[in-house]
Amino acid sequence: MRPNADCMITPTLGHDVHGAEQMGTAKPGRCAVVKLSALSGPTSVRTDSSASRGSAQEKTADARLLFAPGSVSIDDQILILGRKLRVISIDPRVKLGRGGKVDHDQVDLLIWV
Repeated sequence: MRPNADCMITPTLGHDVHGAEQMGTAKPGRCAVVKLSALSGPTSVRTDSSASRGSAQEKTADARLLFAPGSVSIDDQILILGRKLRVISIDPRVKLGRGGKVDHDQVDLLIWV
C-alpha cells in the first residue's frame, strides 16, 4: 500500500453521562484513497405524516480508504479532503508472497452525522 492522501484521525474515547461521544486529540495520518464519493438524494422516509409523498434531501457519503495496520478503530472520525467520516468497518488485508502478514487495513466509512 502506498499512501496518497493526508488526513486527520480523531479517536472516539467513549461517551459522557448524556450519551454524547467523547473525542480524543486529532492526529495527522496518511492513507490511500480507493473510493470517496458524496451525494445528496431524497431520504427513504417521508418527511411528514400526510399523504403528500414529500421527502427531504439527505447527504450521504461512501468511502473506502487503506490505512497502515492498527492505525484506526471502529467509530473513529477521519477528516479527509474536507469530508468528515466515521469508520464503520475494518478488514485486514494480507499481501501475497509475504508469508501471510497483514499489509494494510481496508476501512469503510460513512458521513459523520
